[in-house]
Amino acid sequence: LNGCVATNTVTLTANPSPQPVLPPPVQGCIGSSILIEAVPGNWGYCSWTFSDGQQFNECGPFSVSFDTSGCVAVQLNVISPEGCYGSVISSNFACIQPNPTASFYAENYQVTNVVPGTNFINTSVGASSYYWYYSDVSTYDTTLNVYHDFIPDNPDAVNTFEVILYAV
Repeated sequence: LNGCVATNTVTLTANPSPQPVLPPPVQGCIGSSILIEAVPGNWGYCSWTFSDGQQFNECGPFSVSFDTSGCVAVQLNVISPEGCYGSVISSNFACIQPNPTASFYAENYQVTNVVPGTNFINTSVGASSYYWYYSDVSTYDTTLNVYHDFIPDNPDAVNTFEVILYAV
């Protein structure tokens, strides 16, 4: 109006969008606890959403478990301390294997002092390692099928023996 001029300058800072990086993919079994490693970076907020519906609002590390077998996707959303948003998705982040089923039978369910042992036939499904445990004073075995001679606690009495197979 009167010929005077005024100016004002404002400087804006545009921070870059964060680029979150997922930790390596994980594997586990149904129901087992799986540790998700911390997300590298300086994040003010992290949100993990798994395709099975589970959600965790932390940057890690944290534990998660899954109720079904198969591969699970994840989306990780982060917010930087400056308030900028970033996201990353992995379609096969956690692959979950079914639990093995331990199963076996004995060729002979009665042992004597003349024939103190029997063969055990493993019919387990989905396992690759086996641990046979015997309730007598014997050591354990790790073979697929096994023959075992039982050592009685009292040779002059009836003895009952328990056999447990751990399939892993």
